[in-house]
Amino acid sequence: WGPTTSTATVVPAGLRRVVAIAAGESHSVALRADGSVVAWGDPFYSAVPANATDVIAIAASSIHTLGLKSDGTVIAWGSSFGGQTSVPAGLNSVVAIAAGDGHSLALKADGTVVGWGDGAAATPPAGLNGVVAISARSRRSMALRNDGSIVIWGDPVTGVHAVPAGLNNAVAVAAGDLHALALIPPVAPAITTPPAAQSVATGADVTFSVAATGTAPLTYQWTKDSAPIPGATSGTLTISGAQPSDVGNYAVNVANAGGSITSTPVSLAVSGPPSAPVIRAQTQSFGVLAGLPVTLE
Repeated sequence: WGPTTSTATVVPAGLRRVVAIAAGESHSVALRADGSVVAWGDPFYSAVPANATDVIAIAASSIHTLGLKSDGTVIAWGSSFGGQTSVPAGLNSVVAIAAGDGHSLALKADGTVVGWGDGAAATPPAGLNGVVAISARSRRSMALRNDGSIVIWGDPVTGVHAVPAGLNNAVAVAAGDLHALALIPPVAPAITTPPAAQSVATGADVTFSVAATGTAPLTYQWTKDSAPIPGATSGTLTISGAQPSDVGNYAVNVANAGGSITSTPVSLAVSGPPSAPVIRAQTQSFGVLAGLPVTLE
């Protein structure tokens, strides 16, 4: 979809078995399951070369397209005003590609990055290694390293190249014209204060509680003897007027999108019913004169 004047939105009839897509400014690209590439839109950018076979990944900028072949080599087509389609001779062992407007990037199996084309974005920083993912946009490049840290280079834009302090657990990156994105996985829950065992008399109220950390929202489910307690889905569990039938082992499962953890079961002990009152001495009958004080025991 998009402007009706753009042929890049006119998907070829009968296009099937597509496994990946990419969008340029005025052209669109599709990778089929058989490794062939189909492009449409502006004829200059959508003219797929004859050697676009056995392709396993594609990337498109506004004005050019890259294809990664199954043998680890790269092909390129479209505009080459900055040399972005001039793939370096001998480039191989490539596992990922990214296309900026005037430059191209290739991630090699050894974790290094090769760039070509125009501008600073085409030249990776010296010593860059351990890279697991790359992204390119406009005149900017990004690399995600295997320790979760991010490296950005290219034409400087205020705030974009300043990776936020402490950002060292990213799992994916994306470069924008004037901004950058990082995908951060949720932090799995951890129990910091577990429930404590309780021992009460029959009829007393009991409260179990738990404190946990982790990426919100956290969900809770309390159990008794491993069976879920209906409605017990907060950080506390209150049993009003405990009875011997409430005796058992209690635990809570804390979960979020990053995982779950269950507390160690703790016991609830409820003492037997209080002893019934016993009259040890009966009040004796006696008579008194009217008006005199009387004491009964």
